[in-house]
Amino acid sequence: MITCALTAGAAALRVARAGTRMSYVGAGAPVVVINVPGLSWSGRGLSAYPVLRDHLPKAAVGTLFRFASSTEFCAASAWSTISAGSVHGPTSGTTTGPRNCATGVRRDATGLPESLARTEGYPGALAHAAEQHGQCVSAAGEYAALGAADSSGRVDDFRADPADFATTCHLTLIDLPPGSARRLLPMVLRRVPAGPDVIVAGLSTVPGRPANGLGAIVCWGPGVRPGELTSHQTRHPGLVAVDDIAATLYRSVGQTQLAGYARPLLSATATPPFSAARAARRRTAALAVSSSLAAPYLTCAFAGLAVLLIVLVVLLRTARRVRRRRIWALVVAVSSTLAALPAACLLVNTVGWESAGRPRLALAVGVSLIACLIGAAATATRSYRLGPLFTVCVLTWWAMIVDTILGTPWQLLSMMGLLPEFASRYFGMGNLGYGTFVTVTLLTLSVVGSAARQVWSSRATMTVVVLLGLLSAAVDNGPGLGNDGGGGLALVPAVALVLWNMSAKCHRGRWIAGTVVITCLWSLACAGLDSLYPPEYRTHLGFYFDRLVHHDDISEFTHAISINTTFVQSRWWISLIPALLLLSIALALVPKSALPAWTFTAWRFDPIVSAALTTVLFAWTLGFLVNDSGVSIPAAGMLTAFPLLLAFGAWERPAGDIPPGSVDSTGVVGVVGGA
Repeated sequence: MITCALTAGAAALRVARAGTRMSYVGAGAPVVVINVPGLSWSGRGLSAYPVLRDHLPKAAVGTLFRFASSTEFCAASAWSTISAGSVHGPTSGTTTGPRNCATGVRRDATGLPESLARTEGYPGALAHAAEQHGQCVSAAGEYAALGAADSSGRVDDFRADPADFATTCHLTLIDLPPGSARRLLPMVLRRVPAGPDVIVAGLSTVPGRPANGLGAIVCWGPGVRPGELTSHQTRHPGLVAVDDIAATLYRSVGQTQLAGYARPLLSATATPPFSAARAARRRTAALAVSSSLAAPYLTCAFAGLAVLLIVLVVLLRTARRVRRRRIWALVVAVSSTLAALPAACLLVNTVGWESAGRPRLALAVGVSLIACLIGAAATATRSYRLGPLFTVCVLTWWAMIVDTILGTPWQLLSMMGLLPEFASRYFGMGNLGYGTFVTVTLLTLSVVGSAARQVWSSRATMTVVVLLGLLSAAVDNGPGLGNDGGGGLALVPAVALVLWNMSAKCHRGRWIAGTVVITCLWSLACAGLDSLYPPEYRTHLGFYFDRLVHHDDISEFTHAISINTTFVQSRWWISLIPALLLLSIALALVPKSALPAWTFTAWRFDPIVSAALTTVLFAWTLGFLVNDSGVSIPAAGMLTAFPLLLAFGAWERPAGDIPPGSVDSTGVVGVVGGA
């Protein structure tokens, strides 16, 4: 009941936030885009540009994600992305942007700028779109020509000096040199007339200067509401991407139909301008800290806990029987704490760690404390056979359900969440989050089904499991929630496998056929519902459905397989994850009596955990096969499942020490055993 109430409250809060009034930047008005290399909310922020602070009372601001998390995103890459229209390009569906930064815009034999000639995708699409709608694009500054040129390299109005720009065209692109941006920006802004919407952004980094993938963006003009910027691509207040600026320019010249996922900039009045600027500064710092701390903290945490577990196991073999129970309790506590790290990485974002004086320390300490609290709560339930496993799973499951309903604000900042700087995923259920979610969901359903079967009838138990499974699948796969296309293809049949394990009368052939049909119908229904939205509101689910149904195009699926294969081969340690998955499947298929004695007899012969492990391995395998970067799904799931199995296996008592009433009809210790 508590879970249902909190979930309903999260849904109500999501609906209330959806009522914020927004307006499109550059809707029918001329647009001036100015690139200030290195402009960011971190460090000195806007204090280095007093002229921008003067515009804040009437401006909308936000954090800008640069392209593909590159630590050096130069002006040539930024303006080439603007030229191609979106990260994928409006027609070609391939990634845009040169792979290395040019030292200057030189002309080759065809008259096309050399940097633009190397650009993959559709260079010159912006100029062609403007021409088709009777508009033109002018450029000032060396690299701005890459954004304004058509595919032949021609620019309607080009000025080499950024301060000598002309606003005779509907779109004006200005690129400031890194060394003189602070001096030139006031001069440029004084020459901008009152009519256009002005976008000042750190599209590129400063060459040779350390930077992350986060910049600053400030907009003002007749079509801009003061407050925070957002877009239907990021779906978070105060967050936009470089290709959203390109989509804004396309919409401004009259072209609204764009392929890819970029969406025009939206400005909202929900937050006062100066508060929005402070929020952008905190948000940028939080994103930078969480992405930079993810690898070292999690590596140290898991390595440290693994070492501690090894020490405890060694002590177990050398300690006397009287002391073994205390050591087993420590094993349960450490394993539960380790399994609780994904939930802790989510819940820490509710305590405002980014406002602390030392946010890196605050984040590390906060995650550690929350994980320890969950581990302590799990250890307190160790008198029950599945107590620690169920406690960690249900808390993690609930946290991910609520976060997804709220729009994934916790996963956005989580060290084990979306990591948008690296994955270019800004909302919904990412692969890392899905790996954890599918693991805890299936373990929770198995334990709940086992416990409910001892109290309710078989039909009532199946109904409860089906309802919880539908809730999980809807949150993961539903449009406007998880938007996880490949996740539904793995989660739905895995839930069906849980139901199969609970039913003794189900025909195998009918179950397989029914599972395939239901999975296909569910995935097509979610994608079809998403495709009913107008194009600017659709996600990748709707685009996949449209290409599959109307164009018989399955290239997205083959592209996902290609990306996953490349990802597996990119690092030697990543290739170990499929090997671990195959080893786990082999152990699950080996007859239990054939396993060596050192394996944990507690889970080898327990039907609840054995069945749950079967469904989890099934979901990991399907998720790995049908998702791009699907290798991260079993990796994230293993980080939760393996410690939970260790905690479960630590519950060992001599046969004469098993409390009465805790053994079911099969002779296996059940969920409802007493202390």
